[in-house]
Amino acid sequence: MGSPPQTYSETAGGVAHTWSDYQDAGGSEGPSIAAGQTVQVSCKVSGFAVADGNTWWYRIASAPWSDSLYVSADAFYNDGATSGPLQGTPYVDPAVPTC
Repeated sequence: MGSPPQTYSETAGGVAHTWSDYQDAGGSEGPSIAAGQTVQVSCKVSGFAVADGNTWWYRIASAPWSDSLYVSADAFYNDGATSGPLQGTPYVDPAVPTC
């Protein structure tokens, strides 16, 4: 048995909707991530461009999403911050590997 895959903590700056299909921000909608909630993500993938042009999405490792749902990285601080405005924060955390 190998060790569990590494995950990365990301904190949402606002309510983040989760989806089964990152290509078009569609498919089945999963439970939302609350503003200020920290979740574990396993990797990042390029998909649907949200309003500001960010195309990065995270695969969410935490239950109840359990690596089956995705969330736009745009809703997260991506720089280690856990509070404050999202204005000016990076589009994606560079530490998170690509899926």
